[in-house]
Amino acid sequence: QPHSLSGQKSGLPMSEPSGMASRGAAGASPAQRDGPEAATFRFELRTSKQAPPSSFDHEGAEAALDGIEMGEYSRKATVVLTLSQLRRSPYYASQLAGPWSGKRGVRLTLPTTQHLEAMQAVLSSMEDSRSVVVTEGTQLQVLSLAHKLQLSALQERCERYVALNLNEDTIIGALAIAEARGMRGLARCCYSWIKRSSDPNFAGSTADAIAREVERRVDEISG
Repeated sequence: QPHSLSGQKSGLPMSEPSGMASRGAAGASPAQRDGPEAATFRFELRTSKQAPPSSFDHEGAEAALDGIEMGEYSRKATVVLTLSQLRRSPYYASQLAGPWSGKRGVRLTLPTTQHLEAMQAVLSSMEDSRSVVVTEGTQLQVLSLAHKLQLSALQERCERYVALNLNEDTIIGALAIAEARGMRGLARCCYSWIKRSSDPNFAGSTADAIAREVERRVDEISG
């Protein structure tokens, strides 16, 4: 079920981009609409029917930002932002000044529906920071993208969300991202969770085994 970053349930499914597209242009003030920053930039998102990469948690998100094509597409979505909104991300600001200069949009291919929903959530946050919605299945992708796009406020909120919702399915991925990206607070929460966990999958694991798996994930993320 979709949740806000505060952990409360939300009635706004992340798969509904139509509101984002309309607010990006029509919702601007008259002054914004009249200036060059009111020009819009279109993101066409789509997912591939090919199998996702093995480094699912992070590499797919970064590959999408590089515009890598991956074959046929099973799902599509469109998000439209003003240039002013897009420049809230230092990463995108540099893209607009470089390879995206003069372009009116880009097409990004993502490996899975989860990555597409995460991208929608992050782009949505650049339009309205109060509208961010994550799910248990997208939280690590949203965190990775927030770091990649240098959205520090969103990253901090995601770190808190991930820390409060750690479980046996997310702990290794969360710790690997935290170690690779220098998120010390989240890393401490992960180690604390492992130490006190009564989950049988971890009760029988040695510290060395967990460390090896995290190191492998870190290498994938940083590679």
